[in-house]
Amino acid sequence: MYLFNGNADDGIGNNNGQVYGATLTEDRFGKSNSSFNFDGNDRIVIDNFQCLNQTFYFSLNLWVKFDSLSGDHFIMDKRNNSISDNVINLGLNDGADDNGSIGSLYFKTFDLHYEHTSISYTASNLNTKDWYMITSVYIDKTMLLYVNGQLVKQAVAKNSLNSNNASLWIGGCNKNGDYNYFQGIIDDIRIYNRQISESEIQQLYIEGTQDPIIFDEDDDGVPDQWDECKNTPHDSWVNKNGCHTDDLRYSEKDMLNMVNNLLKWDIDKDQKIGLIEVLHILKESAGESNESIK
Repeated sequence: MYLFNGNADDGIGNNNGQVYGATLTEDRFGKSNSSFNFDGNDRIVIDNFQCLNQTFYFSLNLWVKFDSLSGDHFIMDKRNNSISDNVINLGLNDGADDNGSIGSLYFKTFDLHYEHTSISYTASNLNTKDWYMITSVYIDKTMLLYVNGQLVKQAVAKNSLNSNNASLWIGGCNKNGDYNYFQGIIDDIRIYNRQISESEIQQLYIEGTQDPIIFDEDDDGVPDQWDECKNTPHDSWVNKNGCHTDDLRYSEKDMLNMVNNLLKWDIDKDQKIGLIEVLHILKESAGESNESIK
């Protein structure tokens, strides 16, 4: 998992990405240094690891904002510096793809015979203004492509997926010096060694469109969404709902009266309410006799 919060480190392991030229920038919520910008000559490289070598099941999920929708640009690519020893591509293509679409977002896999299967989403449905969540799922030859949590294309590959020891490139491809660098912003990359379900994908989209920033406008220590009493003084003494102590439901006198009422059941006169005494209180509250309690 690569959340790109200040770096390209792996959020759950030690497979950190190496940054070559890409620069930190604002994410889709406007938070600085929380995504990477690729200007057409940059990449992030993640060394090969087990999660990247799944030949039966895997899933990729990321957020992207395009600076350009023309030309051939790789968002992600895994290959051994050649056209043939390839595993997966995710990118943009302004030529005619295997399905006849001119200009498309595509997900492509390569089998053991270096034959590929490609599925695509017409680029005319995209723009350079909005962020998009892109999800690619591979399930034993079945390929699925989602955009913003919605399935847009699927296909069945002819043969099993290829496997190699190549690094994963983000923002370009390692193809005989023809790098096809990406232009835009990439964020929140998640790599799974399993199929993620459609409900999981939709949940990722919902979570990814909600700003996680917590606001406390009156600076009373209680987040605005839970603050029942707005505009309490700065550094004031407040309860858990943000209400000033003057607004509390029970005054100090009320609380003292409640304590005294409880202490009337203090049989041992030790200023403590024990289990037997609690049972007396419960019995009286229920209107039952306390004679059976010893």
